[in-house]
Amino acid sequence: MDSPGMEIDDEVISAISSAWPNLVRLKLDGFYDTPEMFARPSLHGLAEILGRCPKLYHLTLEVDASARHLQAEVANASPASSEPHEKLFLNVRTSPIAENSEEAIFKYLMSLWPGEFEVWSTWGEVGWQRATWKKVRELMQQRG
Repeated sequence: MDSPGMEIDDEVISAISSAWPNLVRLKLDGFYDTPEMFARPSLHGLAEILGRCPKLYHLTLEVDASARHLQAEVANASPASSEPHEKLFLNVRTSPIAENSEEAIFKYLMSLWPGEFEVWSTWGEVGWQRATWKKVRELMQQRG
């Protein structure tokens, strides 16, 4: 399932994951031209879709991993399930992320998905956001 671009929040993610628990591929794009102005699901929303859709192998979803949500979400992380899962490819596009949060985001994502997990970002060539998501990806590859 692909979207043409829309605002997506935790409520939308909850509705999607409840309606289609057998999703294997989901691509939800936000709006490219105003990335700071539209709603994004929190890390809790990401946890919800991963928990309800264990057959996912490709997910494109911007999430809010900024400092205002990070600490509470990481503290409340719980595993999606203990059953083996397919390798998940997650494209977070230009998701906001808290600076110096690589280790916390890595641990959070690993706690949600019992299986291989690869994360990609589409931040530009420079900037700390790109570097932070890149470090998360590297930590996941080291887990390998």
